[in-house]
Amino acid sequence: MSFESAESDWDRGVEHLRRHEWAEAAEIGRALVKQGDLKGHELLAGALQGSGDPESAAAGLESAVQAFPESRRLWVMVGNFRSDRGDYGASHEAFETALRCPEEELDDGFIWLNMAVLLIRERRFVEAHQALDRIDETADEQTRLRVHEVRFRIWNAEGRYDEVLAVGEELMETVDGESDHAAVGWILLHIAEALIAGPGDVETARHTAVAGLQWSTEPQTGLLEIVRRIDDLRSEEARLFRIMVEGKLSEPNEHGEELGYFGVYQVAAESPVQALEMIRELEHESLRASLVMNEVETLDEHWVGLLGVYDVTDRYSFPANAPDDDA
Repeated sequence: MSFESAESDWDRGVEHLRRHEWAEAAEIGRALVKQGDLKGHELLAGALQGSGDPESAAAGLESAVQAFPESRRLWVMVGNFRSDRGDYGASHEAFETALRCPEEELDDGFIWLNMAVLLIRERRFVEAHQALDRIDETADEQTRLRVHEVRFRIWNAEGRYDEVLAVGEELMETVDGESDHAAVGWILLHIAEALIAGPGDVETARHTAVAGLQWSTEPQTGLLEIVRRIDDLRSEEARLFRIMVEGKLSEPNEHGEELGYFGVYQVAAESPVQALEMIRELEHESLRASLVMNEVETLDEHWVGLLGVYDVTDRYSFPANAPDDDA
């Protein structure tokens, strides 16, 4: 979704979160809260957490859920925040409360998915499998992909790498451009991890990780870490750069408009030129050749870690001929 195509305040708020524009997302969140829209609490919590204030985010949600005790959405968010803080018992209480709430906002499957992730953190793998088994087989494709993603996570933790690889191969034959890209990215991450931990096929694991980065709409540090670890590149002349790049997608959008591309990356390399080549390798073939550097900032003059891409803090497409907002 591009920022320009956002059709509601919620969509625009989500887009601001994706771009790490915390102040803008928080402003929309507060406006939605004033309008009585519970999704505003979700935006506000995400913005506060992203800006480095998870305590305020958690406190806001705890307050909101007391005001709206029958909101499944809020109880699930409270459960996840409690889990992130390591308060697993209170997290279970929140998810169980969510299951008792009316089903107007979220179905049971979404809650059981979050419960399974919590159980994985507690290393209660049998119960995590059981939580996934509670999800109806008639669930939509997005939910089914999420079930596979969490199941693969459990299997890897249990050392069942062959099952991840066998089921993963079959699953990837069924996904297409309409599939949940974020879920597919996570699935490919778990497959790459299984390839390394199981047969030790690092070449295929690297290829899989790059494919995951190209699929996912959410920058995934785990996939980037796999690529860096496999490449194992170091240099005494390395620096850490923040690089803004621009490009052009080869295919138009559904309205026939040409699409521009903008992304912000943190890359450890000997030079900006080398950094750009590392970025290009991780992007789609249809985009690589068009990528050019827009701005470069040196974050660390004496980088001592592995070379490679470390983060993608912004990444979106937009109608190339759209008028400038400042015009």
